[in-house]
Amino acid sequence: MDFSLSQQLREEIMHRFGDRHPEAGEGDRVATFRCPSGAIGDVVVDVDGSGVIVEIVEMTHGHFDDGGPDEVVETCTEFLNDLFHDEVVVWSAAGGRSGGWFYRSHRSDDVPPEGARAGIWSGPWIDEMDE
Repeated sequence: MDFSLSQQLREEIMHRFGDRHPEAGEGDRVATFRCPSGAIGDVVVDVDGSGVIVEIVEMTHGHFDDGGPDEVVETCTEFLNDLFHDEVVVWSAAGGRSGGWFYRSHRSDDVPPEGARAGIWSGPWIDEMDE
């Protein structure tokens, strides 16, 4: 079958993450995930041309657009899997002027700026190095 990127990604998200109760979107809006902890923003997945934008509402966003549709779907869903398993720390500077994320397992000098809001899917982020 020939699926559009939106259809292909929507099917993969519903298959892989149905237990997270994604709200299926229409058109280029693929899905929305409500963050159960409120530590980070809800996650919105949109198709943008031949790529995908994953937005963590009021915090940051990222683009997944390398390769063909299969590769885009794979890298996007792998990121979502890592996010939902608390491998990704999401941050937003005070006032929302900037934001980003980093992987906990690859952490070196990546830290949120002073006063930033930071969290993982299941709760606020605690810097283990400060404990």
